[in-house]
Amino acid sequence: MVGACSIVMLPSLAAQERWRTFDVESGRGRESLEETGFKELDIARMAQLAGDVAAGRGDASRARDAYAIALAQFEGLQRNDGVEEVTRALEGLAGLA
Repeated sequence: MVGACSIVMLPSLAAQERWRTFDVESGRGRESLEETGFKELDIARMAQLAGDVAAGRGDASRARDAYAIALAQFEGLQRNDGVEEVTRALEGLAGLA
């Protein structure tokens, strides 16, 4: 559950540009989810939202990190619609540094 809680906080942290905390929670969430193999649509959507917010703030690196979490969740859930959305979002980051 630690992983899920960490991911759920990411959109808010990105909106507030609390990047140091974003990095900690993103890493903690990713590690926990990878370790447990836990997959949940809400986690995928929150990670996707965090990527969208980070991209909107001009932070391509953190957006990619969040999108990677979302992509792993969507793939594990076999949600092709989500995979396609996140893939398009990642392609859209090409213009950001």
